[in-house]
Formats: sequence, structure tokens, C-alpha cells
Amino acid sequence: MIPQITNRALRLVGGCCLLCIATTGQAQQSEFLLPNLQAFPAYDIQVVENFGGVVELRFSVSTWNSGQGPLELVAGAVERGKQNVRQRTYREDGSYEESLAGRFVWHQGHDHFHLEDYALYTLQAIQGKSKRSSSKTSFCLMDTDLIDGQLPGAPNSPAYANCGNFFQGISVGWADEYGYQLPGQSIELTNLKDGNYRLLIEADPRDRLLETDDSDNTSCVLLDISVSNQSVTVLNPDGCDGGSPPPGGEVTVTGISPNSASVGETVSVTISGTGFSDGIDVTFENGDGSKPVASDVVVVSDTEIHATVTVKKRGGNKPDNVWDLLVGSGALQDAFIVLP
Repeated sequence: MIPQITNRALRLVGGCCLLCIATTGQAQQSEFLLPNLQAFPAYDIQVVENFGGVVELRFSVSTWNSGQGPLELVAGAVERGKQNVRQRTYREDGSYEESLAGRFVWHQGHDHFHLEDYALYTLQAIQGKSKRSSSKTSFCLMDTDLIDGQLPGAPNSPAYANCGNFFQGISVGWADEYGYQLPGQSIELTNLKDGNYRLLIEADPRDRLLETDDSDNTSCVLLDISVSNQSVTVLNPDGCDGGSPPPGGEVTVTGISPNSASVGETVSVTISGTGFSDGIDVTFENGDGSKPVASDVVVVSDTEIHATVTVKKRGGNKPDNVWDLLVGSGALQDAFIVLP
């Protein structure tokens, strides 16, 4: 059965430019064949020391399309050095509409263009004060593995066989795999305590792509990690059953004020959210260059934290000066900007 397009999809598609319009009333009533992304649990998981001497968790991931139509991306206009990307959504009759889905960015390590913010990787502690790390990455979408060739519309061979600069996608029934050896397939383990952790893989974390179902985008693996021994044991490869939730309940982070500081500057900040408790960790991750460091953390209440943030000078010119804010098990993406 062809799914009804979601309210969100109607809003986004309705607001975009109609690039291909049917000429008959019957065609105009045709339903959209939406894709559906599902993230497989991480695999090939290992703890290694990289060439820079940093211990990190490395893993392979794969996301596949179990929907009724392909996930197809087409590059558009270039703005401020990045290329806008539009998702092409087909109807039964072959007509289609396009909506803004994000941006293509050049990935130097892979030597091709990626869709920005396609996936989010999070390592979350089971016990203690939720010492964790997270990493977001971008993918160049293509058909690498056939998962279910019996699905209606699934091609026998890859329809998106190349990592194109202007055209990418995942066919119905096919998956896009990224191996553990590739850049971005890791989470740094510096200062991480030995113990049990959840490794979560989330496709389309910012909900930019039109899908039939957003509730099945996340997978989880339960791990026993020893940084001191550089080892990892998979306790549950298919889920995170068997681990109790982090103490204090769920933590959310909704804002930080002020949300920027210059290199070498120290500022007093207020962090807002829910689930804060004494001793909770406050860190910044997933940026490059000069890093903000939190100190003098005071939990005023379960919804407010006061802290001092210092931006420490680091050599080299890095392109990403926007940092995620992590408070316990909660995270706020692109929360803090380091100014020159």
C-alpha cells in the first residue's frame, strides 16, 4: 500500500518550486512514493590508536531504503561555497517534485561531495555521569548492497552506482555502507572511563529528508569499552536491552547564552534545558580549531546551569568553528560559535 504523505512532507513539498507537473487531473492526484531510511546497528567495532596517537572507537555503518520510492538528491545553486541539494520525490506516474534537503560539501578525505548532516553518531554512558562523545558525519549516497530485492520498485542492479557531484541516491531495497577505515567513522575516546556504553546511529538527525516514517531512523549497540586496554566487547549487537538508563533521567539541552566567543576570550554562560544534576559533564565537541572549554560549572536547578567558557588558542586554520554542546547525555547541535 502506498503511504499517505506526512503533514511535514506536505508543508515542505508544498513550499518548494514545482519542477515537473503532471498534465492530467488523475496524475495530479497521484500519491508520492516516499523513501524510508533505516539505520542498521554499527558493526566492525574496534578500539584503536590512530596515527596521531589518539585512541578512538571505529565502526562501520549502513543505512538502507525500505520505502516505496528512491531517495534521490539533485545538486542545485551554489551559495557561500556550498551547493544546495534538493530531494526529488516521485509519484506513481513518473512525475516528481523537489524540495530543499540540505547542502553538498566537498570532503577532502574522500575526494568527493557529501550530503551535509546525513548521520549522527552518539556514544552514551550507561552508568556514571554520562561521560560521552558524539560525532556527526556526511555521506555520499549510492547503492552499495542489495538488502531486499523483493520490495516493489527494487532494482536488480545499482541505480545509483557512482558518488556523483550533482546526482546521488539510494534505491528501494538497497543500502549505502561506510566502512570503519574511512574518515569520519570514529569517535574519540580521550579521557573516557572504562565501562558500558550505547553506540547510537541516527540517519537524517535534523529531519530534512521526506520519508514515510521518521521513527525507525535510529539503531543502537550495547558495548563494554576499555580505553586502558584498547578493547571493546559487543554486549548486544542488535539493540541496547540489558542496560539501565543513565541516572537522573533524560537530559535535554535547549540553549546557551551567549552562544559565541572569540579565540582567547573567557565568557560566563547560562545553559538551559532539563534533567540537569550536580556533577554533570559540560563539554563541546565536533568542531575544528580553537576549542571552547567549560569550567566552574554550577547547576543552579534541573533546568539551568552557569559556567565559564574559555576558547583556547590552537594552531592552524580550520574550517569548522561551530561546536556542539554536550551536557550529560543531552546534546545541542551547532550551539557555540568561535569567532576569530
